[in-house]
Amino acid sequence: MDLSDDELLYANKGLLSGATWELPDNIKWPSNNQKADEYKELLTRFGFVQPGLGNIIDQLQSWIQTIDQRKDKVLHTVLDASERSFQYNDLLHKGEDVRRLVRILEDVCDQYGDDTTTLTTHDYSQIYRDVDLMQVMDAHHATLHYDSYGKPDDVTFDEPDVERRLVASYKKHDDVRFMSVTAFLPREILIEYGVWLKHTPSEFIDNLASYTSHAPELEIDTVSKMDAKTTQKWINKAFNVSSSNGPQIDFHTMFTSAKMSQVQADNNDDLDHLFDDGVGDDDDDDNTEINSLSDVFPDLKW
Repeated sequence: MDLSDDELLYANKGLLSGATWELPDNIKWPSNNQKADEYKELLTRFGFVQPGLGNIIDQLQSWIQTIDQRKDKVLHTVLDASERSFQYNDLLHKGEDVRRLVRILEDVCDQYGDDTTTLTTHDYSQIYRDVDLMQVMDAHHATLHYDSYGKPDDVTFDEPDVERRLVASYKKHDDVRFMSVTAFLPREILIEYGVWLKHTPSEFIDNLASYTSHAPELEIDTVSKMDAKTTQKWINKAFNVSSSNGPQIDFHTMFTSAKMSQVQADNNDDLDHLFDDGVGDDDDDDNTEINSLSDVFPDLKW
């Protein structure tokens, strides 16, 4: 099942959100220390992506060039035929995905201009959970039972305990529809399952997406929220300015960390913390919700 253009934007929200940044003015860098001067030189000379979708597209185009170069290398260096085919096709699909994302962003630029910094899509999280629920019901051989008016009012499964476990699992994500039920799936879910049985997954998603309660609008701001105050706080802490010994941080640790345990499979937002350096402020008194360099430069994941 192919993703729609709108779904593809939603799927890449973690990549696009806060992907551009410009070093704020009037930053006070540590002085009289050669190591600090070297860090400043490295940080200020990084080729970070500048605000505007046009600049993001340029960056994606460079990724496409890299993928194409890797494809060519695979053809000439991987000797095993099956492995060569696997690697080449993998890179081919990746290149196609990035090219499609570029095309979508170019369409937005044509309509709103290269300087556009905000994308509008829809939040598909509820829809995807509903599709998942329908598939689980299929797997447990759900059978709908109807009332005298032809509307579903009950469901049975291959095991008597399945419905209770489904309710316990999905109630965590959907308090509204499951608010008044105990161990029984609400009628709304049964009606949706009846729709599911008569449509392809794509048609079912299109049907759900037509209801704003399932897919509310979602704005993706491509500009980082890191302001001068927050940047200054991070620099002060990263370089340990108050210490008489001067900067204590190794440059590599600005961008990498072993905090993989923070990632949750069902929360894409957690991926933004893969490279959390762990040295940023955690008091968040400036309400930026940015506590590390990785929160400012999510594109470093690539």
